[in-house]
Order: sequence, then structure tokens, then C-alpha cells
Amino acid sequence: MRKIVVSGIICLFFFCSGCDKDESIFNRGSVVFYSDAHALLNCGPFDMDIFIDDNKIGSLSDSYDGKDDPQCKNSSSTVKHKLKIGIYEYRATIDCSESGEWNGTFTIGADSCTHVFIDAQDINYYENN
Repeated sequence: MRKIVVSGIICLFFFCSGCDKDESIFNRGSVVFYSDAHALLNCGPFDMDIFIDDNKIGSLSDSYDGKDDPQCKNSSSTVKHKLKIGIYEYRATIDCSESGEWNGTFTIGADSCTHVFIDAQDINYYENN
């Protein structure tokens, strides 16, 4: 009986010793970005670059044309990214005849997927140099 108790304590020690190191299991979620800009802006083919806290995480090359929120995955019309739980700032930019950007914030929850829709009507235009 004593061997079983000691073995159990040793197994519990090894199991829990990595708990603080692996934050990805419980302290992460995902965000997926999508937009209607490619279908509504008249500036030919373009990529929409997506930034989180000033770090580029990907680009959209097509509009999302679904009626419901997209699945939480990468495609030509979605950009998915995993992050720790928290509040983040995003920026999306396009560079074409109608260049501009979008800015906002979003919140990541544990083991969830946050959807961020980038509406073409909310663009902040700026001049090309």
C-alpha cells in the first residue's frame, strides 16, 4: 500500500511540475479576422494586411461572403491567430487607389474564438504618397 501512495505522489509531482510552464492549454484563445472590403471597394485586387499590437499576422486577399460568422481557421478570406487571454489592439491596412486603415480592439477569452469583422464602410482613408 505504501508503494502505491509513494508512486501516486511521485506521478502527481511530475504531472503538476509542468502546469505553470504550459500556458497554452488553458490561457489561450483565437481571433479570426474577416472583411467585405474586397467586394465593396473599387480599387482592383489588393491584400488587406492585419496587425495585432503593430505585428503583422497575415493578409486577407478576398472578401468573406458567408451570411454567418466564419469558421475559426485561415483561408483567403480569413486570418486566424492564437493569443494569450487579454485585450489587444488591431489595425488593418490596404494600399490601392482607395488606401486606408481600420483600428480597433478585441478581447481573447480562454479556449474561445473571437470574430473581428472589418467593415468596408468604416475605412479611414489616407492619401498615397
